[in-house]
Amino acid sequence: MRNLVLGCVSAAVLLSGCTFVKDERGYPGGFSGRIADNKIIQTRNHEQRIARYAYSLALVAPLVAETAQTPSEAQASANAINAVYAKLKQLEMLRKNCPLLVGEVEDTTGAIFSSNSCSLVGAGDDASTDLGSAFAFESNAFEVDRTMVRLAKTAADNIGVRGSLSRAKNLTVIDLAKSIYRARKVVPIALKYFATYRDVSLIVGDAIASTCTGNCDNVINDFRRVLSDRSDIADARKASRPISKIFAGAKTLASNGVGWRFSPRHYRALVHHVDRACEQLYYRQLVTGSGIAPVRCSSVDNGGSDDRNEFLSTFVKRG
Repeated sequence: MRNLVLGCVSAAVLLSGCTFVKDERGYPGGFSGRIADNKIIQTRNHEQRIARYAYSLALVAPLVAETAQTPSEAQASANAINAVYAKLKQLEMLRKNCPLLVGEVEDTTGAIFSSNSCSLVGAGDDASTDLGSAFAFESNAFEVDRTMVRLAKTAADNIGVRGSLSRAKNLTVIDLAKSIYRARKVVPIALKYFATYRDVSLIVGDAIASTCTGNCDNVINDFRRVLSDRSDIADARKASRPISKIFAGAKTLASNGVGWRFSPRHYRALVHHVDRACEQLYYRQLVTGSGIAPVRCSSVDNGGSDDRNEFLSTFVKRG
């Protein structure tokens, strides 16, 4: 009985005072959601959270592909990427069914979804055909979080830098890359990874600059400095082309509450980076005598990954 009482007291203390537990029970996305808001980019609705997952996948997938050492590791990673694609498609369907806003919500296509007239189940109100809704977004998003963390840990394990990632909050894609960069034996991997990071930073910056509903002049001006030939500067070598500043500015705008979305071209651009990683994973599985059936998470002329193709089709049709 004494142990039971102590256990209840400890649980009560945790529930009232522990930041981790507070976030898990009340913050969108739980503890990892707060970390992602603080260290990746701020999101304020389900649509933006899905976009952040896609952005993170575009960064994690190339790192996993570069570090996979065996056919079985490559196969497991390809399966995990396919699982993320499938779950993100499901999250999009949940988001649009009973959106968590009073009244009507306009999608990127201009379509109107009403939170007051939605179906929680499939045809005929048969519970066996439950479609789910935004009321199930958090529990389904947890599965995406878990798979994404597993992919990041896989990359860290593959190259032996897991010891420097002792705290969960250091497992964001940027902190992971920094840890890999410090492991000097894998500098080439880190350099290639940061090249992808520069591309993805431009994708995110462009998404926010082109769709934001607030004052985005700073990000737009940074884009002009990166992409122009800077003919106004005599020595082009001294011209500032601040790709990192673009992402920092976009992150600040998101934190300040401006509205933003990923358009179909941004999703296509992110999937392109995942496709390149998936091709590496596929060919790493093609080892004579490995005894495994190669798994694709990219698209090919004859089909490729159904999860990838359905994900892209869902988000290209969105708007």
